[in-house]
Amino acid sequence: MAAARGERVLRYGVGRDCDVRPEDGMWLDVPRDGARAWVVDIVCPTAEGIRVRLGEMNLPPGSWVAVYPADMPAAFSAGPFEGQGPFNTGEVWTPTSAGERVRVEFRCRGEACPSSLPFRITRVQHVYRDPTRGFLDQPCYRDVTCSPSWAAVAKACAGIGFVGQNAMFCSGQMLNTQAGDHTPYLLTAAQCINTASIAQTAEVYFDNKTGQCDGIAPSLGLLPRAVGCSLLSASTAHDSTLLMIEGSLPPNRAWAGWTTALVPFGQAAGSVHFPENQPARLSLGFRVPGAVCGGPEYLGVDWTSGPTGPGSAGGGLFLDNASKSLVGVLSCGSSACGSPGSNGFGSLAAFYPLVSGLLQAGTDDGFEPNDSCRSPAAVVPGTWTGLIVKDVSEDWYTAEVPPGGTFAANLSFVHAHGDIDVELFTDCEQVAVAASTGTTNVESVQWTNTSSTPIGVTLRVYLDSDVRNTYAMTITIGTPPGQGACCLASGACTVTGPASCAAAGGVYAGDGRSCQGTCYTASYVGPLVPIADGTLTCGPAAVATVSINENVRIAAVGAGFRILHPYQGDLRATLRHVPTGIDVTMVDRPGVPQTPFGFPNDNYGASVTNLFVSLDDAPTVYDLPVVGMDNVAGPWKSEGVLNTFAGMAAQGNWQLRVEDCAAGETGSIAAFTLIVAAAPTCYANCDGSTGQPALTANDFACFINLYAAGSSRANCDGSTGTPVLTANDFQCFLNKYAQGCS
Repeated sequence: MAAARGERVLRYGVGRDCDVRPEDGMWLDVPRDGARAWVVDIVCPTAEGIRVRLGEMNLPPGSWVAVYPADMPAAFSAGPFEGQGPFNTGEVWTPTSAGERVRVEFRCRGEACPSSLPFRITRVQHVYRDPTRGFLDQPCYRDVTCSPSWAAVAKACAGIGFVGQNAMFCSGQMLNTQAGDHTPYLLTAAQCINTASIAQTAEVYFDNKTGQCDGIAPSLGLLPRAVGCSLLSASTAHDSTLLMIEGSLPPNRAWAGWTTALVPFGQAAGSVHFPENQPARLSLGFRVPGAVCGGPEYLGVDWTSGPTGPGSAGGGLFLDNASKSLVGVLSCGSSACGSPGSNGFGSLAAFYPLVSGLLQAGTDDGFEPNDSCRSPAAVVPGTWTGLIVKDVSEDWYTAEVPPGGTFAANLSFVHAHGDIDVELFTDCEQVAVAASTGTTNVESVQWTNTSSTPIGVTLRVYLDSDVRNTYAMTITIGTPPGQGACCLASGACTVTGPASCAAAGGVYAGDGRSCQGTCYTASYVGPLVPIADGTLTCGPAAVATVSINENVRIAAVGAGFRILHPYQGDLRATLRHVPTGIDVTMVDRPGVPQTPFGFPNDNYGASVTNLFVSLDDAPTVYDLPVVGMDNVAGPWKSEGVLNTFAGMAAQGNWQLRVEDCAAGETGSIAAFTLIVAAAPTCYANCDGSTGQPALTANDFACFINLYAAGSSRANCDGSTGTPVLTANDFQCFLNKYAQGCS
């Protein structure tokens, strides 16, 4: 394809098979850190540089492989690589190491040292010409440094080395988004890169220009570069490719502006490119009618100064006016040294419909906007993948840590794609209580709340280098030993021990249980329900009914109530689970049969908010030898065992049934609250199915229905802001579904 287009793509290295076996290297002990290292040198005589293909990579945790110039062992030129490499494909082409000899080093410790090498070296690229200097005896090309008005454009332009069968070279430029959010887009020609695998081999050289007009270019080892791209869109019809640079972007970058407006004939224009591996060169000319080459939508340009050459493909066409806006990428033509000629450019306006969404703004994750301590995203224990942090958009998260509880955040990412660091605050105006600023593929922070009250923490995720990176994050919030969720009649939940929970009138969900998705209450506060007077036998039961809508299993149950009646000893109060018809008696005529008529005191519960609460965990039954009291409230041990309901489905109607079992007085039910602590469950099993597989499409439909109904159970991320239910809850549910049920 390159020849048909006038040799716009340049070969600068030759691929050679190179089957390196374990016995070709040697194992060495590294005493200072207790590690072992396998090393081998690869020599390509007379080479300007070498690129190495590492394949079938599956490195054990704690081990890594790196490639560097053999005469510079202190400086890694490539790596260290971990796991299956930066793209998780098990393959990587290392960036160019200068010189004719490179060293491959694999390092491991203890059990991480396998019996055989967890990677293969099968091919190298013998780079026979410096990709940043070329042959400097080509005075026909115009040095961009001699034209100061083009300096800003040149800052955005880059040379691109990539690997097919051989090492090839093209030109390209960073392309701005309409949002100006520093997304590292790189525009080049599709004849250069049009597959994801080749994009991953891209080595992008920046600032390759002379220090003064017609001066000397910097050498390979001195240029900043980024390694590895992902393919976003490629069109051979428009000879245009949009890439995302994944490797860590050097600082002080510039992005080219662009326009899709019509370029009139006669419009002055210029192109910055890197012919024959030269430093940045400039061609100047004007738009001409007709297709110089390529398709009818291509932009034809006649040059008046400065030709193009091999390696110029992908170089941008910019309007030669104050805007210097990009309008196309160099594709084909006859221009060459000694004959400036003309070139055809793939039109950005024609390519734009394929990338319009991308060029509006770089993608971000569902937690946005969470760019500052003032607007953090609420998180609960769980794992999220595909999160994105940018240099212009930090990520902030918040969570509540119970007394004695421990908060931990673990982030995993590719360090070579940008250095992510984290800090944890209890007060954003104060010094961080924990931080992690390492140089590996993980960052972790942990903090324990040693106070007696819950404390909110705020997690900051930011880039120490580069402009963008993706990461996965796991949040855990451990409850203290012997503590768990305590469900209160008010609907609140705290984390405490079982005795403290009972003393507060709460239902204890169990050790280690968090409040998320654990507590459910249902209350009756309506018209008074009359209690018919009894005779020699109990009268008909007065009934107050509540309903639990959530499909959860029961860990524990409690009930609070206020009953207006002048003689407590007349009454029996029972809790009924209507779907099963099972009854548990909570209060049964206190003081009877020890005395003929029982307690003569007024009322159960002091008010509709200060109830008599019946629990299994309370220490004392309200009966003799307890002394009766008017308006008795607070926690009391149930006469029957409320744990009878454990394991049942909570969903459905529940009844407080009150009988008057003696003659003389009447009363009424004024309030009734059911408290349910749900058993541990798999959140993603929304429909509560018990078959296999447990998770099906029905669970998605269930969650969508809960969300549409505004159910608190759809608040997967536990957020407390307004609105409570957001797109984050969908992402949270997807993450939990992906984790499965264990």
